[in-house]
Amino acid sequence: MRKGFLCGFIVILLCLSGLLYGLPTKKAQEPPILPDTIHYTGLEVSVGNNNAPLTVIMYYSLTCGHCSIFMKQVYPEIEKNYIDTGIVRFIFRDFPTDNLALQAAHVAWCMGQSHYLSFAKHLLENQESWVPSDENPKIASQKALSNVALKLGINRQQFNSCLNDKSLEDSILKASFHAQKEYQFRGAPGFVLNGKPVKEEFTVAYLQKTLLSMGIHPGSFGG
Repeated sequence: MRKGFLCGFIVILLCLSGLLYGLPTKKAQEPPILPDTIHYTGLEVSVGNNNAPLTVIMYYSLTCGHCSIFMKQVYPEIEKNYIDTGIVRFIFRDFPTDNLALQAAHVAWCMGQSHYLSFAKHLLENQESWVPSDENPKIASQKALSNVALKLGINRQQFNSCLNDKSLEDSILKASFHAQKEYQFRGAPGFVLNGKPVKEEFTVAYLQKTLLSMGIHPGSFGG
């Protein structure tokens, strides 16, 4: 009786050890599955390694002063040290905060997806040439925007056609609606890291802190 009990106990232990041994282990630096990037159907431009361990989504408005500062002062370092090295995937989505920003997004997307980002960057980095400000309050915004577009290859007819494209507008606004519903963003810029909205200022230091918390050091990813 005792011998049979011991044999049965040993069999149970062997089965349990076999189950535990067969459990899959998580791969190091495995990129998480992000529901947002799966279910989102609006317009966006993605830069960098699709399998990067960290995905950043930026919701921005082309007339947003803080967005302009970010693109000029912060993004270049992120691009050089984290995007180009495969550590970060960076996604751009429109979040127009006024009608002029919406018009600018129209024109940027009319450039085609392959040229969208370079045009959007140009608009952000040169806002003083087309966005009214305290320093330049009388600028004729739409006319100034059309002049910028003309210099970059969009003629007047194409420009007007872009602004009147209702289907394009609906696609642009999907990103804005998504940001408000999914992340409760009410202004720009808004940042999302691996599916979670950032609650503080998004800086290079913040990005570094996030990566270190994931056990990732610049220069160590991808061998």
